[in-house]
Amino acid sequence: MLSDGRTVEVTQKRLCEGDCIERESWLTIKLPETGNKEVTWNEKLKPMLINVSDRKLYVVGRPATGREYDLYGRPEPFYLCFRWDAGGWKRIGIQEVPVEIHDANLVIDGALVNVKRLELKYKALMNGDAGYANAPHLKR
Repeated sequence: MLSDGRTVEVTQKRLCEGDCIERESWLTIKLPETGNKEVTWNEKLKPMLINVSDRKLYVVGRPATGREYDLYGRPEPFYLCFRWDAGGWKRIGIQEVPVEIHDANLVIDGALVNVKRLELKYKALMNGDAGYANAPHLKR
């Protein structure tokens, strides 16, 4: 669910190593903000949020391990932010992500292997308020 109330379908794909240490992720989405074209975000991060503010699409992810943290230059804070601009993804600073969309809205639990479709009501049960209660720093 986006902060403006829209419920959208996001296709997620992850490349895992071992007991599903996420090494790479893909998100695919189609929105009016992307010209109604399917766009894919691909990074060596765990995606935490995908959202829209002021007609701009944002994705925020975080490194799964120290290997990815080093790969991205050890950013502080450790979140990496991207905005869809002019047909491509641009890495931006956390200060450029509007505060009103800082709440995580993607499933971040690596246990969802081979899930074909996860409805919003089940996502909330698995990873929503209950999941974030144990790790509130991941929520916002």
